[in-house]
Amino acid sequence: MRVVTREAGRPVGNSGVVRMVVIGVIGWALAVLFIRYANGAGLFQGPAEFVLFALCFPVAWSAARGLRWSGRLPPDQMVPGMAIGLIAALFLDGFALTAVPWIYGAPQDALLPAAAWLLFGVGTFLAAAFVEARTS
Repeated sequence: MRVVTREAGRPVGNSGVVRMVVIGVIGWALAVLFIRYANGAGLFQGPAEFVLFALCFPVAWSAARGLRWSGRLPPDQMVPGMAIGLIAALFLDGFALTAVPWIYGAPQDALLPAAAWLLFGVGTFLAAAFVEARTS
């Protein structure tokens, strides 16, 4: 009989990693759709831009709680799990922002606020995972 142990800070098994990557890719696709909408509605300009940044906090907190449920992660796996999903999303963003920026619904030179918002969102998602892990 083989006993499988779990290392601290590492999602359980390959299926956990695959789940986190899939969740990260889905999150990236949703962010692309939102950025297309927000660019078209002019939300990355003026006071609305600050609202988008502020909304990152409750969205990230909800996502951390949802990730814990959908990813079936124990508290000590929240930050590594979130990081795995965000790695997938960041790879896709890095490629898309440079190679196919049209998918974001704006010319490349107009994507700076959206790119900054994406990076800010990554930080808030990691922070929310950390807080969720500490408070669970």
